[in-house]
Amino acid sequence: MFRDATVRVQVTARAGDLLRAGYEEEVAEARRTWEAGPRDQSFEDTQVVATKNSLVDNGGGFDFPLRFPGEVRGYVRVAGYLAEPISFFARRDAEPLVITVVPTPTPKAKIRFVHADGAPFRGLRVWIGEDSEAAGHPLIQFGKTDAAGWYDTSSLRAGASVRISVAHPLAKDRTPRPPPMPPFTWTVRHFETITVGDP
Repeated sequence: MFRDATVRVQVTARAGDLLRAGYEEEVAEARRTWEAGPRDQSFEDTQVVATKNSLVDNGGGFDFPLRFPGEVRGYVRVAGYLAEPISFFARRDAEPLVITVVPTPTPKAKIRFVHADGAPFRGLRVWIGEDSEAAGHPLIQFGKTDAAGWYDTSSLRAGASVRISVAHPLAKDRTPRPPPMPPFTWTVRHFETITVGDP
């Protein structure tokens, strides 16, 4: 049982629903990406991944931050444990959702992003999602590379097939920049690291 831990909850839902639920910052970021893309559907109907931190109480429970009825898909992340997928229909009279988390294996899995000349990509934005072509498939984790170009993937399950997308840090005017490399699929291995270079 966890006490005084922070759980990172990620959910995938329609942009309009997330905006009404109070996820203004996540929705604003998603809108900038949508405006730079093909815009094949209205923004309100676009699937957006939102992230919130929730403090675990002494009984091991936490409040789920989504406050409207509907299907929820995403991941729960606790530092030092594997990311656990969640999928349920949120409603007021629903039974409590029980989530069991498993410690991450060691040594950690890592990915290193480098330029063609071997120099590291610093502060590169990294999205790791389920390897699926289905619309709105959940994001497993998001973060940035460190000064040496490394990105920690220890919360991923060994053997899982994941889709990895990357982007440069946002420009000062917050406009998206072209990604340094195309998305790729990786089968997670916890006893090795991989190095990915730009084309």
